[in-house]
Amino acid sequence: MFYLMGSENILLLLIVSVVSSWAADTQLPVTIHPPTDANGGTRDLNLNKDGDNICRKEACVTRAALMLQSMNSSVDPCTDFFEYACGNWMVLNPIPPDYAKWGVLQQMQQQLFAKLRDLMESNVTDTSTARQKARQIYAACMNQSAIEEAGSRPFQAVVHSVMGSWPVLDRGWNASQFNYLNTYRKMGREGQGYLIAAYVSANQENPRENILFFDETSLGLPSKKMYYRAASEKTRKAYMSLMKNLTSLLAEDLNVTLPEDLDHELKDIFDFEAAIANVSFTEEERRDPYRTFHKMTLEQFLDEHFNRTFSKEEFLHALQMVPSNSSVGAAIQLNMTVNVVNPTYYHRLDEMLAGKLAGSNVSEGKRFLASYLGWRMLLNAAGQMSRRYRDAAFEFDKAYSGVKEESPRWRICVDYTNSAMKLAIGSIYVDTYFGMDAKTKLLALVGDIKSSYETILREINWMDEETRVRALKKLDAMYEYIAYPDFILQDVPRLDKYYEKYHIGNVHFENDKRIDIESTAKAHEELLKPSLRTIDEKVAPATVNAYYYPQKNIIAFLAGIMQPPVFHKDYPEYLNYASLGQVFGHEMTHGFDDKGSLFDEEGRLFAWWTNTSRANYMSRARTIVDQYSQYSTSAGNLNGNLTSGENIADNGGVKEAYMAFKQYMKRLNDTMPPVLPGLENFSVDKVYFLASAQTWCGYYRPEYLNNNILLSVHSPYPFRVMGPLSNLPEFAEAFDCPAGSLMNPVHRAGVW
Repeated sequence: MFYLMGSENILLLLIVSVVSSWAADTQLPVTIHPPTDANGGTRDLNLNKDGDNICRKEACVTRAALMLQSMNSSVDPCTDFFEYACGNWMVLNPIPPDYAKWGVLQQMQQQLFAKLRDLMESNVTDTSTARQKARQIYAACMNQSAIEEAGSRPFQAVVHSVMGSWPVLDRGWNASQFNYLNTYRKMGREGQGYLIAAYVSANQENPRENILFFDETSLGLPSKKMYYRAASEKTRKAYMSLMKNLTSLLAEDLNVTLPEDLDHELKDIFDFEAAIANVSFTEEERRDPYRTFHKMTLEQFLDEHFNRTFSKEEFLHALQMVPSNSSVGAAIQLNMTVNVVNPTYYHRLDEMLAGKLAGSNVSEGKRFLASYLGWRMLLNAAGQMSRRYRDAAFEFDKAYSGVKEESPRWRICVDYTNSAMKLAIGSIYVDTYFGMDAKTKLLALVGDIKSSYETILREINWMDEETRVRALKKLDAMYEYIAYPDFILQDVPRLDKYYEKYHIGNVHFENDKRIDIESTAKAHEELLKPSLRTIDEKVAPATVNAYYYPQKNIIAFLAGIMQPPVFHKDYPEYLNYASLGQVFGHEMTHGFDDKGSLFDEEGRLFAWWTNTSRANYMSRARTIVDQYSQYSTSAGNLNGNLTSGENIADNGGVKEAYMAFKQYMKRLNDTMPPVLPGLENFSVDKVYFLASAQTWCGYYRPEYLNNNILLSVHSPYPFRVMGPLSNLPEFAEAFDCPAGSLMNPVHRAGVW
């Protein structure tokens, strides 16, 4: 990682070394003026010496060194701008052994985690009970001796409470004591809704109302494609090995002999899961909100799609008994509105369950279902158990993603705590590292990006006026959520109350179960509340990420992403527009990508487009699909359909940020902004595009890339640079790219 935080002499030495080497390679005249004494909060290393308009603030010098060090100036920028901007970054930044992909954003997250580690391990007095609990959760996660001493006993206790024992390792298992719906109720209270996945979410036609959803189950493998795709054979074999290895470890702990037909039994479990996967949606299908929205009453669902295995009365009773809050259970009635995400899935699942529970050999069917549920529980628990179990799980991860080592324990525990206590961790992080002056600057930047998008919507000629009015209304209603919810700093009693039922102890596995139970109870209680237009309790501020929520029409930019090299309050503004600005634009464009554009200004799934404008939109979206489908990697061509929403957002974000940057330049009244040391011979536009591209410097292990192409909605890093910039004429003009070159194509793709 390349962050220059030492003394002025070290800083000067590094910048001179990097820039001198770069200047020699490129044969360009580069002059570096020496830094002087610190001046103010951020060191000003001899700003504007002799009126040369070079920014020598520490942030500028550091960023300049990073930019120059990352470049491969031997490459023609008009042929491969990603390699030109990032080629040397990948040489100088090998993938750490515990990472499957490595890039600028991963470096930022790693740096953030290091800060969180310091905060978790600091011996401070904190009056907030929520923040105290966060530190307790981290400490229990780090207490490896206690985890090893507990072994699998906490997991065995959970299995005993749910189903008595796991029949795979208990030949005396009594089928007469197994009731699937009772087991479902107990597991559902902990958020483990295997086979039948019921949860509360906003009604897509009325996003201010929460309703019950019946969704597909999660799978043991990451995607249905992996159960059948020939190229995933290695992953399937690793999964089968994982099944046997975890089962063998548990048998050893229970002091029982493995059954002779274990391989056959585990293969039956795998085949059952593969059959479930076969009737589940693909990632591409789940992108269509109309395909996943089938509103009906609960009674209709049970009459038409789930009527073979259980009576309506017994299934309703089981559902009512899942929530720990009896008021939530009482609200679940046959006449209530539900959304059945995939009716075909439930029709087929009902047939499969009926074959097990209502067939000629009910005892064997019960035994099989209990075996399957026990396997899913074991798989889910392995990561929180002793080293032997985690090592077995890691062997699968190596085969799946190519990682060489498990992450250090502190990073695993920081990540876990940040997930379990995201608001409490966010409160500690923001209070320590995030300044209000940065938030003020970010609000101004977002305003400029939004103004650029408004200009685009007003000027495009393929959208009729009726649709344009609705699009502008949606943009105006879009709410920008910056950095963190104010209450985590300003209303600490509210923060403490949010976590008041989280009872944290010294045993990591037990903490994990308590957190699951309490977070599931909170989720269930949403059924009793309206779906408010807020995400205060949903965000994780200490995360390098940004989101768009279509059903709330909110874009969220988390505090964790607002750090170098993507953002710094002392950077010349064009750097912030180029890096963080494109992220803002990306998320804003998600409101108008091929999926987000189906929701109106209030977040309703609603046909607000005229037929003509929608046809024009889809025709233009097809050009993006076709462009990205032609991009090739060592793992094969990109899936332009799966990645279309993100590609539309990437292209829109780059364009909107550049337009906002140009408006900013106009406000300077032809006054040139400060230039970076070593980059004086680059135009501001060239530096802008270089900074934009270097946001995506990074690369992948081969195994991870294979799965990224198969499953990810994001294009690999090179094409997040090449695609959008080749579609922007201003880029080709800045680098004088000849017509017909890869970065200045004759025919450009684009929606906005």
